[in-house]
Amino acid sequence: MSELLLFNTPLELGLRSLYLLQVSSPSKCSLDRLIFLDYLTIYTKDSNASFDSLHPEYPLRAIELFSRREAIKKGILLMASRGLLNIDCEEDGFFYSANVNTNWFIEGLLDEYSEKLLNKASLVEERFREMSDADLKEFINLNIGSWGREYSDFFPYKNEVL
Repeated sequence: MSELLLFNTPLELGLRSLYLLQVSSPSKCSLDRLIFLDYLTIYTKDSNASFDSLHPEYPLRAIELFSRREAIKKGILLMASRGLLNIDCEEDGFFYSANVNTNWFIEGLLDEYSEKLLNKASLVEERFREMSDADLKEFINLNIGSWGREYSDFFPYKNEVL
């Protein structure tokens, strides 16, 4: 029996990457930057406590930063194979950017979730626009330990010995 994935599939991550590339345009993004920005777009509250997150928060959500790399790569390739983003090979590696089809495609998605996603992606991009990839990684490393701590008193059996 094959494993049926409902969330964080290459298709879902590829679509979210389109939004991130659109709001970052005309800048190019590395894979690491897309992974970090994707996480911060979904869990916007982790980047700024005054924002609400797009998706529900849960105690171990920071693990998603480590588990998304391959799915995002596959999603980017899927979107690129449809002409929805550009891939450039540069001296420092591969970089991804929006193109005319990115905007056209995103404008065709008119549901409430898409509007919220575009809004959150814009907030995150604006917040981290001036940060280099290294600075963004440092921000992640400094804060990752606190993401999910709001649930530290949630577990009813934390003081029991098994």
